Amino acid sequence: MKKSMAVLVTVVSIGLGGCASLGTGTTVNAADQVLKQAATELVAVRKSGNVWLLLDKATGSKAASVGKLYAAAKAARKKGDDAAAIRLAKKVIWAAKAGQQQARNIATTAEYFTNY
Repeated sequence: MKKSMAVLVTVVSIGLGGCASLGTGTTVNAADQVLKQAATELVAVRKSGNVWLLLDKATGSKAASVGKLYAAAKAARKKGDDAAAIRLAKKVIWAAKAGQQQARNIATTAEYFTNY
């Protein structure tokens, strides 16, 4: 009985230790995942030719391109500031998607005005 209890305690403690390390890893993986999505959206918006400029405290007081914001997000990730990296990457994703939508709207509108 004592032997089975000792085995049970050992298994539970190893399991909890594994869960604790997974919790730390998910933050790192979340930042990397958001940065990967931001990179994909950045490539797409560059193809559309409608790259936005945004203001953010990470890039100074002047408007910076979405590409510079992405570079700032990667730099924050490299420094270990996952919260800032995720915040900037989400801003890049939002601006890239909005830029792509704007490019589609411009193309659609151009069709209407050239038909008159």
